[in-house]
Amino acid sequence: MSTYHRKVLAVFVLSLAMSAAYSCRRTPVQSYAGMLESGSRYLDGKEYVKAIIQFKNAVRAEPRNAEGYYRLGLAYIATGDMGDGIPALVKAAEIDPKHAGAQLKLAELLAGSSDKKLLDAGRQRVQAILSVTPHDSQALTAMALSESRLGEMSSAEQHLLEALRESPSSLKAASLLARIKLAQRDPAGAERVLRAATDQTNSGVNGRLVMAEFYLYLGRLADAEKELHAALAADAKNTRAMLGLAAIYTAMGKKEEAGALYRQVSVVGDARYRHLYGSFLFNEGKREAGVQEFETQVHRNPADREARSRLVAAYLAVSRPADAQRLLDGALKTNPRDTDALLQRSEIGIRAGRYGEAEKSLVEVLRSSPESAPAHLLLAKVHESHGDSRLQRQELSQALQLRPDLIEARLDLARSHMEANSPQQALQLLDQAPASQREGLTFLILRNHALLAMGSNDECARGVAEGLARGRVPDLLLQDAELKLRRKNYAGARISLLEALKLSPEHLGALGLLYRVSAAESGIAAGLTVLREYAVGHLKSAKVQYYTGERLLANDKREEARRALNAAKAADNKFLDADMALARLDVMEGNLDAARRRLVTIAAATGDGTTVHLLLASIESAAGNHAAAIEQYRKVLGSDPNQVLALINLAYLLGEYAQKADEALPYAQKAKELDPSSADAGGVLGWLYYRKGIYASALVNLKDAVGRDNNAVGGSAAFRKCYLGLTYLKLGDRQRGVSALEQALQSNPGPREAEAARAAIRTASQTARN
Repeated sequence: MSTYHRKVLAVFVLSLAMSAAYSCRRTPVQSYAGMLESGSRYLDGKEYVKAIIQFKNAVRAEPRNAEGYYRLGLAYIATGDMGDGIPALVKAAEIDPKHAGAQLKLAELLAGSSDKKLLDAGRQRVQAILSVTPHDSQALTAMALSESRLGEMSSAEQHLLEALRESPSSLKAASLLARIKLAQRDPAGAERVLRAATDQTNSGVNGRLVMAEFYLYLGRLADAEKELHAALAADAKNTRAMLGLAAIYTAMGKKEEAGALYRQVSVVGDARYRHLYGSFLFNEGKREAGVQEFETQVHRNPADREARSRLVAAYLAVSRPADAQRLLDGALKTNPRDTDALLQRSEIGIRAGRYGEAEKSLVEVLRSSPESAPAHLLLAKVHESHGDSRLQRQELSQALQLRPDLIEARLDLARSHMEANSPQQALQLLDQAPASQREGLTFLILRNHALLAMGSNDECARGVAEGLARGRVPDLLLQDAELKLRRKNYAGARISLLEALKLSPEHLGALGLLYRVSAAESGIAAGLTVLREYAVGHLKSAKVQYYTGERLLANDKREEARRALNAAKAADNKFLDADMALARLDVMEGNLDAARRRLVTIAAATGDGTTVHLLLASIESAAGNHAAAIEQYRKVLGSDPNQVLALINLAYLLGEYAQKADEALPYAQKAKELDPSSADAGGVLGWLYYRKGIYASALVNLKDAVGRDNNAVGGSAAFRKCYLGLTYLKLGDRQRGVSALEQALQSNPGPREAEAARAAIRTASQTARN
């Protein structure tokens, strides 16, 4: 079948399920039977909310009668609410194990699973029915459905033939048998089966719809269109027929005819379809007209939360956040606990960088709906903005526990594990994803990334090859280049990277790897030359100029770095990352006043001073203005109390320069609690305990911190080793103390720690001699 025909099929898949009709003897509405009859009328008329109310009343009146629960389950499932629908059906089957309708519906639902145990459980339910009524057409069809899912096609075909002998007009049995025929490459046989069943129904609407789906699958669009027109001739308001024709017209480029049908469905269809015309306009690029249609739907039914949510999303898509905010504020004024409005308001807050406001809204949502997976997902984004990876992962894990199908939470959690240098955990999480989530390129790319980090090159190469066969996207080409670099295939890596940069000229990951490839092959100078040449060819790209400047700065090419960063500003005057880099360069060159001016300007432009105050604090520390640095860290914590870096540095400055160890200790304790894996947090906490003479606690924290250093060198690592050694000596363990102090001296310590370590070693040696 052609791609064109498959496109039509993808947007139009007709349901083959037949709706059941119920008839009950009329009695007063207050009676059980009356409630069932009323609910069934609503169910047949697709007024599902009213049907659910009637069936709920029925089960309250007769809680030991299975029929009420059965019909309540059907009504819930019709709305797509499996969470309430399946338990109602299970309750019906528990009350009356011989209730064929409940058992059959449960069997059909189980047959939709890919789990063999669930499929077998469904088959056992049907076998129980067939043991009593062996010629029940519906039961035979349900048995065949389970068998087909289990791969037992021959047995499934025999049961379907038997079902059709008992009920020749069964469209469900005929449709399933037709699918088997198609799998056997017998389209003519499939058509005969379907036509025989539809002829038995006197070419009713459902028969027409089934034939239309079949012809679409075969690519016979004219025949499908004919069947759909016939269905509409019999039922002018048939929603599925109109949607089918609209999809065909859209694929054929008949946009005006398609739009007319979508408009009609939005008017005559039930509430589920009222948004379709607005969505059609939006997708066709008529965004303002689409917004107006969504506004009309909200005006017609202000209580429809889904309509309001669509309008909010549309406002945001057309850059009208003020209108979205105004709509949500109005809803929350009416109902301050409107969780849908609170969720969307928090999302707007996160987009705008107003994380505190967003967090308040999300806490309110979770207070009333702790099971809200979207709220946990958004709260994770708030914690991510604070740099609190522990709480971020906690919220993402909670979201996944509530909604294992929430792919965004799974991917974000896997990325967080990767950032924490835990690729094995990321891979395990990804491999636990449902099969339906594993097909996307984003999923595949992230899984390859985990494999690369683990050194599983062969398995990663298979994943890269699979992805590139589906689409040559920059991230996959980047991974292909990384694998080639590891094999020292520099020429092959360069070819992949140039292809990636041709597709995405500002892909800094590809540009960075191109630098690494050249540096690995011919040295750092060659890598920098590649960057310079690329930057010359992309003078209007602020990102490219910025990245080049950062690499030059990292290699102490300060003058060149400043030129590149200024070029980034020339390309985009609002590119604040370049301002931040220039501020860092000012600090390196001792131009502290210039750095301060830049950072104040950035704070005014962004409205979020957390990062700026952190840099200002570092500037004041470098200048020896410790009181000013303390004030800057206090400002950071005023807007973000969980900013770990600010907590650590403030604790150190208070303990070292303000001589306020008692005030400093709670800050260090909180930093350690927020990020238990931080060597800096543990080191400062242990140091403070040492300063306060609490040596046992100092030892626990300093040992942990030094253990996390992984043989690191430099001032911070030496600081921790030094105070670990001093703590051992205070506790009377001279051997371990001297060993730790000697390691500190080998780790390039600062002058103060170096002198303290040498003095302590001399004292310990003298004590040992005496």
